[in-house]
Amino acid sequence: MDKFKKSTLLSEGMVEKRLEGEDIVLSRTRAKKVEPGDPSPELQLRYPQNQTIATHGFVRSLTRRTEEDGALFYYDVPIGNEVATTVCMIDIDKCKSAHIECHQPFSEYDWNVYNAVVSLYKAGNELITPPAVYRMMTGCDVNNIGDGQLLAVCKSLDKLRFTRLVLDCTQELRERGIQLDSQDVLRGMYDTYLLNASAMRARSAGFALVALKLETDPVLYHYAALTGQVLQVPTKMFKICRVEEDADGKLFATEDLVKNNESRIKIKGYLARRVRAASSPHRSTSCKIVFRSYQYKDEHRFGLYEVAGYEDGECPPIHAKRIRDYVEEVLRYWIAVGYVSGYKFLYDKKNSRVISGISIEIPPWTGAVWSGYAASAALPPAAAG
Repeated sequence: MDKFKKSTLLSEGMVEKRLEGEDIVLSRTRAKKVEPGDPSPELQLRYPQNQTIATHGFVRSLTRRTEEDGALFYYDVPIGNEVATTVCMIDIDKCKSAHIECHQPFSEYDWNVYNAVVSLYKAGNELITPPAVYRMMTGCDVNNIGDGQLLAVCKSLDKLRFTRLVLDCTQELRERGIQLDSQDVLRGMYDTYLLNASAMRARSAGFALVALKLETDPVLYHYAALTGQVLQVPTKMFKICRVEEDADGKLFATEDLVKNNESRIKIKGYLARRVRAASSPHRSTSCKIVFRSYQYKDEHRFGLYEVAGYEDGECPPIHAKRIRDYVEEVLRYWIAVGYVSGYKFLYDKKNSRVISGISIEIPPWTGAVWSGYAASAALPPAAAG
């Protein structure tokens, strides 16, 4: 099994740079056929029918950090009437690569990539390829992935592999009464990369590809699972298709896929987390989401425009309309397949012409919509790699 240097960048393969005398290739459009007797392992990828998502409030807080905020910060975890303080340092190891975009150590897009990697890893995949991560994020078994989409995934994977996280959650684990190996936690400390993974060569249907091999459980997933804050979201929720109405006015989904881009992946990932979190017997039957970010006490709360990549006040009207149109497209599809029961736009109290948010109606909890997705299914041969 050929293992590349830890500093091997997946994104450099997209611009056809050579590393250690080997061409790094990430998709069949660039891949070369392997020679007879090639010792590289054969990919046996499996898609899980669920996405595994770490939803700990600390993970959400990471998406709000920027390089200007500094590496060290504190996060207060409410536990009943008490508050536990978690100490964190997150920083990109720039000595490993000066080419990684680091304005945000962990962006909304990175969160979607991270969830896809965790889901594939927990399904038993020893090797994970960038195309498989893209398919997991979008729920689509597609072969022809554009170079731009694949490059975005590779850049995110590179950043996650070289972003170091030091996390001291001792106080939280003690407050929750969590034990490890039947022992009280004396020191709850993580010091690792967001993805502790190495790049190596693999084969798929006679072609050579580069894949990632995770050395340990992804740290954010391990932390969230330890505190019981993990969601299972059906992968089908991310495969958005166009919707039509029948003669009775009932919505039904067609086979016509809605195109994906970075902004749309972030939007539907955010919506899926919010809808799934609200779909439980202990929650209300609606979910309200704002379009513009706002400040609540000392907390900055994201709106969908900022989730999509626009700073507050910097989303041009035409782009804002595109975002709202896409949100409608996603929700209409989810209505057609039964994940939500309806929605309505909310208008600004001071200006009734301004759309300020959207209220999503959740079907009464039965568990039926969210059950039956735990098994893993083999990828079609065409989708391997």
